Amino acid sequence: MVLLAAFVVGAIVLAVSFGRSNHVRTDADLSVEDFACPRCNVIFLNLELLRADHAGLIANTPYTPEIDRFFANALIFHDVTAPGGETFLSNTAVQTGVPPHLIDISGMDIDSLARSKSRTEKYTRIEAALTRFDSWSQVLGRLGYRTIGMNQGGRAGEGVFLDRGVDDYTQWPKDALFDDVASHLERVLSDGPERPFYLLFRPTVLHNQQYRLPYVPDWLERLSIRINDYIYQSREGTWYQAYHLKRNVDVSEAAQRRMERLIYRAQLEYADSRFAGIFDLLREKYVEDSIIVLYANHGSGLGDNGAFDHGTAYQASVHVPLFIRHPRIDTPVHVKTPVSLFDLVPTVSRWIGVEGADWSMIEPYDRTIVRGGADGVPEIVGKNSWDEYIRRGEWKYIVRYSSQRLLYNIVEDPGETRNRYDDNPAKAAELEARLAAYKRRLHEQARVNE
Repeated sequence: MVLLAAFVVGAIVLAVSFGRSNHVRTDADLSVEDFACPRCNVIFLNLELLRADHAGLIANTPYTPEIDRFFANALIFHDVTAPGGETFLSNTAVQTGVPPHLIDISGMDIDSLARSKSRTEKYTRIEAALTRFDSWSQVLGRLGYRTIGMNQGGRAGEGVFLDRGVDDYTQWPKDALFDDVASHLERVLSDGPERPFYLLFRPTVLHNQQYRLPYVPDWLERLSIRINDYIYQSREGTWYQAYHLKRNVDVSEAAQRRMERLIYRAQLEYADSRFAGIFDLLREKYVEDSIIVLYANHGSGLGDNGAFDHGTAYQASVHVPLFIRHPRIDTPVHVKTPVSLFDLVPTVSRWIGVEGADWSMIEPYDRTIVRGGADGVPEIVGKNSWDEYIRRGEWKYIVRYSSQRLLYNIVEDPGETRNRYDDNPAKAAELEARLAAYKRRLHEQARVNE
């Protein structure tokens, strides 16, 4: 069965209102009815590890010109928090509506499994936990949608049983070159899938252990990074000559951080330019009857807060971009009200007229946009394998390894460089109590619904 809304009523996101002029900027006079798009196709482009502060439409950076052009007249969300900074938890939460606090599994547990190996007791337990609730593909499939999935890497897709309900599924190895993955998507879009359809495309081109380029820019080659020749054969039999890039760890941490960010930006520019052909196809064949979404299910550390990977509660991992191109909206709508990525699927379900996707949704995105935010202060909760977090307004509280307490004002200190836990004990105690209350309500309701 699908996770009922009662699981997290009042807990995942309580929408916020600081005034329409400050938090929703648009020239359009929109109503909730304007978002209705019955039986529209849905295309999710999950560009994993894309940080919000590197997306041009949000941060005015030069790295994503193709993305910026395609989503210029779209819903542009500036303040989106992922349900986790960790791949399997965030993907699972978004695609099934299961809050990470109800998933008692770590990333290491996922890595220890191989779908082809014997069904151990541990495997059976994890499978049961991850398949207890339907995926959105299963819901849409029962309602007549053709479902298409393209996944790269092992902590999403079939690696966490998210291939359930997918009619046409393609699993790509982590060493696949983005050219190959993108070409497959272009072929599928060119063929014109049976309508209505739902397509989820998730490449890992921005993953720091998988940086691969078909060429190395001169300016990047001059850096003291590790560049290994790399030959890759596509599914179609084409051989690619490419390069595998890694930062040099035999230098200072500051130099590593600079190197990591430069490689990441080169990868992002490569991915963005490769999206040009995909966007051309979408413009030609799909924009009139499809809701097209680009998001990241988490970001990347890039050396911030001492983390070169992800899977943390820091903003580098959980502040993500979200752009939605809607057939009935042709003007830019900038939304600065804090929202949760957890509410993406139920919001789009509402727009396409799908019943049965009863995930928690305290404030659908359209209502936030029309009202400029709702009453109250935002409360957004998330979790990773080794930490958990709650954000309320400008304050964010993190518990790491069950004992380390961190408190940040992410408006004054967006990089989370100054821990305010000791000098603001009242705010820390308030957020700690709210986090405890959230978990208590969540697990009590879970027991009721068993």
